[in-house]
Amino acid sequence: MERENRSRPGSIFAAWVTLMCLTVLAIFVGPPPVMAGDYLKVAILKQPKNLNPFQTSDVWTKKVIRLIYQPLYLVDPDTQTLTPWLAEDLPVYDTDNRTVTFHLREMKWDDGSDFSAEDVVFTGEIFKKFQIPRYYAYWEFVEKIVAVDKRTIRMTLKRPMAVFPRRTLSTWIVQKKKWEPLVKRAEKSLGEQEEEKSANSSAFSEGLKIIQTHKVSAPTGLGPFKFASWKKGKYILLVKNNHFFGRGKTISGHTLGPYIDGVMFKTYESLASATLALEEGQIDFLWKGISQAFVKDLVPNPHVSVPMTLDQGYRYLGFNLRKPPMSDPAFRHAAAYLINKNFIVNRILHDHGQRLDTFVPPSNTFYYDSETPTYGEGMDRERRTREAYAILSAAGYGWEIPPLDTKGSLQKGKGLTGPNGKAVPHLTLITPTAHYDTEAAATGKVIARWLDEFGVPVFRSTMAFNSLLTKVKFKRDFDMFIMGWRGLSLDPDYLRRFFHSAYDKPNQWDYTGYNNAQFNKLADLQAETVNLKERRRIVLQLQNILATDLPIIPLYIPHRMEGVRTDRFAGWIKQAGGVGNIWTFCMLKPVHK
Repeated sequence: MERENRSRPGSIFAAWVTLMCLTVLAIFVGPPPVMAGDYLKVAILKQPKNLNPFQTSDVWTKKVIRLIYQPLYLVDPDTQTLTPWLAEDLPVYDTDNRTVTFHLREMKWDDGSDFSAEDVVFTGEIFKKFQIPRYYAYWEFVEKIVAVDKRTIRMTLKRPMAVFPRRTLSTWIVQKKKWEPLVKRAEKSLGEQEEEKSANSSAFSEGLKIIQTHKVSAPTGLGPFKFASWKKGKYILLVKNNHFFGRGKTISGHTLGPYIDGVMFKTYESLASATLALEEGQIDFLWKGISQAFVKDLVPNPHVSVPMTLDQGYRYLGFNLRKPPMSDPAFRHAAAYLINKNFIVNRILHDHGQRLDTFVPPSNTFYYDSETPTYGEGMDRERRTREAYAILSAAGYGWEIPPLDTKGSLQKGKGLTGPNGKAVPHLTLITPTAHYDTEAAATGKVIARWLDEFGVPVFRSTMAFNSLLTKVKFKRDFDMFIMGWRGLSLDPDYLRRFFHSAYDKPNQWDYTGYNNAQFNKLADLQAETVNLKERRRIVLQLQNILATDLPIIPLYIPHRMEGVRTDRFAGWIKQAGGVGNIWTFCMLKPVHK
């Protein structure tokens, strides 16, 4: 048995002790108002700082605004087919003229004003003109957007793009009337900046900054619920939108409501206290997902259901490739051998998940690469250490005390030196706190220990998720980190956004600073390849390159275990990625006893 299997990072008993302690210390941030009616109470661990859809980097903001701002089309997670949503019909393509035409449903914004094609044109122009991060990649190739009439849109494309139907057309829409004054002010700043550029001044778009930093505290949308009130630090209340276009309509076999009076997002200080609130009936839905340590204790509760699916995302170890030794592929390969993913899944996730070696999860069967190398799979600790030792030794690394003694037996390594003969400085591995993500924090702890035992001087640091995101995404000030991607699209273009060097900028998605010219070229090519078989071939090549370079090390896919109360509401619809989907919120009905 391997050494790391002799100690268990946690246990159900210890987890519940922690839970009870945290319950005493954790403060439910303010009591909600007493309301008559059927309101779904949803626990969130962080309240949104802003309800501005043009700047939504955290998962909690997305969960709130996805019920307000709506897309033109939904993408079926199983078939990848388009479902008309704000649009009334499927898009019609004219390949000779490079145009796409579709029609909009007749509907109203939640303030009672008419929704029209002008809102769609206005939203698309914002993405293009201000190059909104994350979205611009799916709009820059749209040459022209025209409102043919009040309910008809025609887009002209510069070139065919594989990402157009499932990414561009699945973008949410904002209200022109509400946003136009701000956009005009941003356009003025953008114009002034263009004049300044000629004088070699800062190229940062002040216009983009105006759009993204605008504080939205009372959004206007087209969703099943509309904004009602926000008590900062306590709760956000959404109520039924009587103007919702889907009320009474049957779409994709679902006759839509909403059938509940509203949704209240309640803020909790920790996952442990939110889990206890679910068990006691203070909340109806734990959207974040229950910690694996608590599942066994919740399952016997007759009023609680824990639907389980594999998450549409995964956790990974990321490296800052902008500085050594993380910039050295040999170092990253050695780390990959030292990490025992099976141990993480078995002992930290309590088998509620699966190890991951690929860059596209196996649930995405069309683009999954089953031939991806599995570093260290099936090896015991001694063999994995030997592999890592051989890799770094061949690359010119040395140790004050090597992890293998003169007889080839394992020993505690110390003082790793680089190929230049200089000591590798102390490195920091940052993770979310255990309150925010118990499993990620525990994973970081054991990875830091495995590296330290090998002689790599690693210090683990935990921090609030927003602080971690700031260091990684904005400041780019880190050595290694553990984070995860949630809600990954079945369209694999996210590989381009996460690893193309064009996105190695603050507030963009190439966190690691990865730069591979061959990858960049192929990533751009797959985005333009409409033929699915050819595109799949290119995507498999991309994964092969990533598996060789290892800018990140995929670790595991957790089970998504969204705790729900079945004694209050019925109609939870389970899909890939869980029950927290638009169909659930449109179909959920109260259980009256």
